[in-house]
Amino acid sequence: MKTATPILWDSPINSESIFESKKTISNLQAWKDGLLFLITEPSEGNINVLMYSDTNSVTKRVSPKGFNIRSKIHEYGGRPFTADGDDIFYCNFNDQEIYSQSFLSASNTFTSPVAVTDSHGDKVRYADLSIDRKRNRLIAVREDHRFIKTSVDEAKNSLIALALNTVELPTGTEAQTTLFEGSDFLSSPNISEDGENLAFTAWQHPNMPWDNTELIVAKIADEGHLYDVQKVDGNGDSSKTQPFFVTSKKLFFLSDESGYWNLRSCDLSSEQNDLKSENVYQIEADCCGPPWVTGKKNFAVINSCEVAISVVKSCQWKLHLVNLEQKTEKIIHAQLGSLDDIVSSEKHLFYLAADEKNYAGIYCKSKKQLTTAIKAPSIQPKIPACFNEAIISEPKHLTFQTDSGDQAFGIYYGPKNNRLKLPLDTLPPLIINVHGGPTGTAQAAFNPMHQFWTSRGFAVFDLNHRGSTGYGRAFRKKLYGQWGIADVIDTINAVEHLVKHDLANAGQVAIRGGSAGGYLVLACLADSDLFSAGVSYYGIADLELLTKDTHKFESRYLERLIGPYPDKIELYKDRSPINKLQKISAPVLILQGKLDKIVPPNQADMLYAKLVKRNSETQILCFDDEGHGFRKPANQIKALNSELAFYEENLF
Repeated sequence: MKTATPILWDSPINSESIFESKKTISNLQAWKDGLLFLITEPSEGNINVLMYSDTNSVTKRVSPKGFNIRSKIHEYGGRPFTADGDDIFYCNFNDQEIYSQSFLSASNTFTSPVAVTDSHGDKVRYADLSIDRKRNRLIAVREDHRFIKTSVDEAKNSLIALALNTVELPTGTEAQTTLFEGSDFLSSPNISEDGENLAFTAWQHPNMPWDNTELIVAKIADEGHLYDVQKVDGNGDSSKTQPFFVTSKKLFFLSDESGYWNLRSCDLSSEQNDLKSENVYQIEADCCGPPWVTGKKNFAVINSCEVAISVVKSCQWKLHLVNLEQKTEKIIHAQLGSLDDIVSSEKHLFYLAADEKNYAGIYCKSKKQLTTAIKAPSIQPKIPACFNEAIISEPKHLTFQTDSGDQAFGIYYGPKNNRLKLPLDTLPPLIINVHGGPTGTAQAAFNPMHQFWTSRGFAVFDLNHRGSTGYGRAFRKKLYGQWGIADVIDTINAVEHLVKHDLANAGQVAIRGGSAGGYLVLACLADSDLFSAGVSYYGIADLELLTKDTHKFESRYLERLIGPYPDKIELYKDRSPINKLQKISAPVLILQGKLDKIVPPNQADMLYAKLVKRNSETQILCFDDEGHGFRKPANQIKALNSELAFYEENLF
């Protein structure tokens, strides 16, 4: 008979080794002879620091201490900086104003930040900055919260232009020019090289940007206003994202019209009134992930006939080099767990990627040698010595059967510790890890949190239930109308599959997740007795309350996932864990940020008050200085240590 693990293993990996030194890179932009990028700085509370690296990988800090380069748009943020010539523009998190710094070539230094906007603090937010060189102005997406007076009022999203006249800076909102408004959401403005055309995406409630978006193209008059505004492919039901002008008349973008996010092209030189696109690179695999954060870059134009583009299958990413004239492709880099921000300069291709044993780093390749052997990243955050190969558990992508003849997926990590191993006929305790979204995805990239658990003797299963991304539009839409049902069934089937194949012990199963993943934790605990414990990070307990109390970006999200509210009010009540707490017998650890604007903290307070009456082992841990997603290392350490102690008390 298979037995349970009696105790946790000792591990050299502690919470401090994960959070006190981990640095995360994002938002690459080719600039001058090198690259601008953001990197988190743990010693400064994990703020985003803007860095510049030349092609010799000599890095220099651009933004000074006290500045956090991050936008609050959509609460999740967007691409917060741009650069042109010697000038850099970025959003500062604390006041959400745009600042500029200039590069001084004579001294090889940067000037001090100067405010460009004067917008009444964080009630006005900006993202997706781009430079209109022809008119010496900055174009940005603006999200204006100043006029919200009641619960039914919403922030107003506009595309604006800001004249870059240093004599008049900083500029108030009254001096900004509104280029486009009328859509609930806007993102990703891109200007053609000659300054004659502008492309951007827009979408309306109840769509999310991975549902149905419009790709809008307009001509720019010499004096700056937009005219001849058109939609590419009309009102087709597809998610269009990442528009980029290859030439002044040719626009590339990603669209899931084929069933997957693939590369398409639109020719603006056509005399036809209706702008139509055509396939450029079609493959039965996604070439990007869901645009929760604006400004992602998953393809880069190398030359007139070649494009570098990311492709994901079974949680494995590859970088492909596609020759559009010859209709051929080569794989530049394979076996990646994540791949983001592919950008091209005159001589180099840069991309941000991680494998299963390293944090994401920046790769730099000469355009003349794109297909040569892979070298190590030119810039990569260091992993502490405790994460050595003898202790790192390798990811294994699994497929399992769920209901209605469907399949679901996930990544399995077995327990691994070079100094210890399970006794014969002993099965490991299992942690089901659930991503957020629920349109997120498990990634095969190195995840120190998974290794924290596997080095202690746990098995970890990173679940990709129906609705997850990375498997095409049809799989993503299987959760429409079924949130709280299909994903719960998939989770239960995942546990049963792992137990059946002797990959986990049925008597020691925990489930953890954040945000929408936290909701699934609670929903599973209410619907099944398979789980011995649950950990909800800023999870959703009351779906009705969420529709009334969340931010604009997700305020109508549940219409797709459940149904229109209040027409389907009974579904909201039936699928809300807060109304099924009498069915939850397992202890729950609730972790919550008091500054959370997405899942307000009143949900956690209400959940704990009701659950602790049924199970005294239920616990709550709140952080006064955190929002949706914990960022400060001290809080991250405390949260993880509390979770470990919770499992020790309730699984062994």
